[in-house]
Amino acid sequence: MNAGVNAEEGGMEADANQDFQDYWNEIRIIQETKRLDEFLDEEYGGRDDEVEGDGEGLAETEWLAAAGLGQLGEPFLEGKELSETDLTTALSLMAPHQAQAIRRRVDTLNHTVRQRARQHRARHRKPDIRDVFRDYENSSTGSRSRSATPDSLDSA
Repeated sequence: MNAGVNAEEGGMEADANQDFQDYWNEIRIIQETKRLDEFLDEEYGGRDDEVEGDGEGLAETEWLAAAGLGQLGEPFLEGKELSETDLTTALSLMAPHQAQAIRRRVDTLNHTVRQRARQHRARHRKPDIRDVFRDYENSSTGSRSRSATPDSLDSA
C-alpha cells in the first residue's frame, strides 16, 4: 500500500516539475522576445520613426522577417491585408507576450493597407455628375420649380 502512495507522490512531483519547467521556459521566451524587440527597434527604428509614403509599413515587414515570420508580411507587400485566420494560426503556438508584439505589427500593416486603398480610391474617384453640371443646373432653372409634377403642371 505504501508503494502506491509513493508512486502517486512521484507522479505529482513529476507534474509539478514539468509545470515549473514550462513556466521557466515561458519566462525565457518572453525575455528573448523583449531583447529581440528592443534590438529590432534600435536597428530598424520604432513605430514612431516610420517614414510616410512608400516606406510606410516596411519597418514592420522587416521586423517580422527578422523574427522569422516573414510570411506574415507577404500579403502586405502584395497590397493585401493578412486575414485574421492566418494570423490566429501563426500565433497559436506562441507565448502571449510574443503574440501581442506580432499582432501589434500586423495590425499596423493591415491599417496601412486600408489607408493606401482609401487614398487610391480618393485619387482615382470619378467626378460626381452633380458637380459637373452644377453651374448649368443653377443658370437654367431660373424661376421654375424643380418639383414640377404632372398635377402641378395642370394647375398652371
